[in-house]
Amino acid sequence: MYKNILDKHGDKDFWDFCPKYFKETKEDSKSTDNYIYKFLEDVFDINGVKTYILKNNNYMEKLEDVRKIYEEYMRINHKNIKYKFNKENVAWTDLGFEIKELHICKNCLNVSKKDCCDKYSSTNRTRRFYVLHLKIVQD
Repeated sequence: MYKNILDKHGDKDFWDFCPKYFKETKEDSKSTDNYIYKFLEDVFDINGVKTYILKNNNYMEKLEDVRKIYEEYMRINHKNIKYKFNKENVAWTDLGFEIKELHICKNCLNVSKKDCCDKYSSTNRTRRFYVLHLKIVQD
């Protein structure tokens, strides 16, 4: 049986020819076993404040701020689970987010670019990781 499959589909990726059920199960398992997926898709309560992640191309958040909210989410909602926060996790790209290291102006704290503020200088900046297309909403 394996040889027949290999002869028929040998040069293709498994996910290109596998049964639909396998693809559905793969998608279901991503959100079931991946706590970053859960965090990005859940609405949760932190100290009486409804909190969720909004996908919007006009926003970006510091990766460190997202990490802090994630750690609080895990502490409150999944106390006994140890799941590492990882910027390479597949959930980020699958859900349309992008993590980038950006130059930030030390004076105005915006993305560093010519004329971002009156004290702009290529030597007056730092680098920080941001999650693009993401906004932390707390209502």
